[in-house]
Amino acid sequence: MYINKTTLQVTLKSDHAVNVGKWTSSMLRGAIKSALAHQHCTSLQYENCNKCRYEDCPNKFLFDRKEIGCGTIQANLVILDAPFYDEDEITDTLDFKVIIFENLCDEVDILRELFTSGIRMGKPRVLWHATKFIEDEEQIDFPEYTPNSDKVSSCVIKFETPVVSNKLLEIRGCKLTPENLVKVMTVRLAGISNMAELGYEVPYKQLIEDSKDFVIDKTGLSKIQMCRKSTTKNRIDTVTANIGELKLIGKLDSLHPFLKLISHLNIGKECTMGLGKFSVSELDYGDGSGT
Repeated sequence: MYINKTTLQVTLKSDHAVNVGKWTSSMLRGAIKSALAHQHCTSLQYENCNKCRYEDCPNKFLFDRKEIGCGTIQANLVILDAPFYDEDEITDTLDFKVIIFENLCDEVDILRELFTSGIRMGKPRVLWHATKFIEDEEQIDFPEYTPNSDKVSSCVIKFETPVVSNKLLEIRGCKLTPENLVKVMTVRLAGISNMAELGYEVPYKQLIEDSKDFVIDKTGLSKIQMCRKSTTKNRIDTVTANIGELKLIGKLDSLHPFLKLISHLNIGKECTMGLGKFSVSELDYGDGSGT
């Protein structure tokens, strides 16, 4: 089994440099949703997309697929992969990627047209037009579960963008444990699989059981604070996140293929806005067979 992944690389330019903030994926999402709403919204419920019943709306397909209270793990099938900056960035050029899972060809075409006609964003708000598109398609294979061998190995998970998850932050009584790490990973995989209607059964119980066979060296993680303006709530939200690396040591044969798969999907909250992007090293068995 596999999932289709379309990556649209975009370069946007404005007539003059403006402040695009630190968390540019958050800014982009707001600008794209606003532009799509003004072009395609038929219900005029701009701030209530979760309650809107017009299922053919591009915003519903791209950013508001999840249904509140549906009882099923769900996840939006889009990731905006844009730069994160340490300080507010002043620029007239923005390079980013739109990653879309499964066959949403119509939505890709709609985004191309939207970026070509232009979207307004930044402080002050200005018009940005696309000057370059590069589109790439690939199929991401879903591995079959294979029990652990007796070999001990290690691998490194590197968070390239901040990750937000109570289970990884050691707050509200939760601790960063192998079991909680596996839960965060498998919940994301289940959400994407369910929303894409793949019919894939995540081997949740087996991987949770296998989490007893490895430990986490968490010395490379640190907490950071991030802020974003919520238009719907009309307030500034502060988000606590983790950034850095985790090293896993133990029996990892069963988990590692799923880590590689889920590294395409991001993990935690606000994945659509670029959070939770990570990479995974190959297994190192300590005998020269790994990297």
